Amino acid sequence: MEKFQFSDAARLYAKYAAVVTEMQEAFNENNKAFVEALCAEMQDILPRSRVRSYTTPKFVDLWLGDGPSKDRNDYPYLEFWRNAPEIVTAGRLDLWASAYRIDDKQLDALLRASRSPELAQWVKPASETRANLFAVQVTYPVDDPVAAARPIAAILSAIKAAIEASPAKRRKKRRRS
Repeated sequence: MEKFQFSDAARLYAKYAAVVTEMQEAFNENNKAFVEALCAEMQDILPRSRVRSYTTPKFVDLWLGDGPSKDRNDYPYLEFWRNAPEIVTAGRLDLWASAYRIDDKQLDALLRASRSPELAQWVKPASETRANLFAVQVTYPVDDPVAAARPIAAILSAIKAAIEASPAKRRKKRRRS
């Protein structure tokens, strides 16, 4: 039987575990501040809309929610991996659009909007399921990550306009006899 030994990677991690943990916490705090600054900038760009966000340990969801609901699933939204290193190192934000509570007519309008020439520079094809309608790639100068707000605001605004131009079908109320 071969004698077990820890790998060099395991030894290196053990030696610097406290530093790794500290850097992860600093990254998370900085990422939180980035999302707050991004939303604040989008709110300045879109003063007549309410920019909303929802953050989990893994994801950030962004949408324009002018209605009474605060549930992101009531609106089409853009989502991105919160801890993606390219947000910091490459000046790139990879997002995807999701929409769960819209009807087929609204879905078609949203997909048409995503293919418009105004959004072509950012929107990429995707599976077109309700969880992944289309992909979005936004680049920005590494020293100005909040510059991502302008294209994201443009995409969210186009999504909102498409949905509003194609109102949901209202369900008929049953009359009680």
